[in-house]
Amino acid sequence: MVYSGTAPLLYRFDPVNFKIIEKVIWNTPTPIGGTVGWEDAIWSGSDPDVIYAHDSIGMHLWAYNVATQTYTLVTDLTAQYERGDYLSGR
Repeated sequence: MVYSGTAPLLYRFDPVNFKIIEKVIWNTPTPIGGTVGWEDAIWSGSDPDVIYAHDSIGMHLWAYNVATQTYTLVTDLTAQYERGDYLSGR
C-alpha cells in the first residue's frame, strides 16, 4: 500500500520476478458509508488478502479483503466512548 497524495494505492506484487503486477486505488467506501484511514492501516499477519483499518466516521475497525473488495466489521467501539471520539493511529 502506498499513499499517492490523493488516495491510497494497493499494489499486487510478484516477489519471484520482483515486479508490480497491478495497482488499484483503495477508495471503496465501508458498508456504513465512511472511508478508511490509510495512515495506520496494517496487513493481517495470517491472511495476505486482508488489511485492517479504522473509518472516518468514528469508532469502527474494519477488515478489508483486497481480493474480494469486501469489508468485515471487526469491532464497533461507538457505545464505549463519548460522541466525537474517534480512532487514530497517531
